[in-house]
Amino acid sequence: SRETHYARVIRAGQVDGVLVVTGNVPRDEEFVSVPDTVPMSLMFSEIPGTEQFSVFDDDNRGASTEAVRYLIAQGHRRIAHIPGAEGGLEANERLGGYCDALREAGLPVDEALIWRGASNFDFASGDRAARDFFALADKPTAVFAAADEIALGFMRALKNGGVSIPGDVSVIGFDDTEYAVHYDPALTTMRQPRTEMGRLAAADLLRRMASARDGSPSTSKVRLPCELVVRESVRRMG
Repeated sequence: SRETHYARVIRAGQVDGVLVVTGNVPRDEEFVSVPDTVPMSLMFSEIPGTEQFSVFDDDNRGASTEAVRYLIAQGHRRIAHIPGAEGGLEANERLGGYCDALREAGLPVDEALIWRGASNFDFASGDRAARDFFALADKPTAVFAAADEIALGFMRALKNGGVSIPGDVSVIGFDDTEYAVHYDPALTTMRQPRTEMGRLAAADLLRRMASARDGSPSTSKVRLPCELVVRESVRRMG
């Protein structure tokens, strides 16, 4: 309903440009098919099958590969993954990066270690994934969560169940949200370049708004690298 409302605002000519900041792909057809005379820039997620929008995103797959490579470099060989909501573009790319790193290291991709019960990038999804952890006889030594909120919900549930982090299991997240550094232990994670992404997206939108009167200004597609932030939630094996 919110997408429909905003689409109508755009169609009514009430704005000169739109910056969409979301990890969710708009589903409303009115929103997806807004006139390309109104410049729009998307942050964090593209809309598949569309060309009229500029897109500014992370290299989610490459960053996830780097996160799992780090766990492997610390001696971990049995590594689980908690994806985000099934079917989401970000979740799929981060799952792909997890699989890439395992295959690169000659390690199997074990479906029993991919816990798909997440409904979103939220704390509750991490709490649900903890049940999968406790149900396994042969538990992983490390877990890569597709978002910090998932990782922190997972860690809280494990700690409540008497599991030590990183003593019994290491955990790495994705995003570097404000909570990550304040949790105990502080969360190792992949930092998204939010400030730079926002600056580039806003500059692109202003450029296209300024040149819209001359026709359809060219769009931009930019993918930025993430940064590994090493904290206390991962230990070296052996």
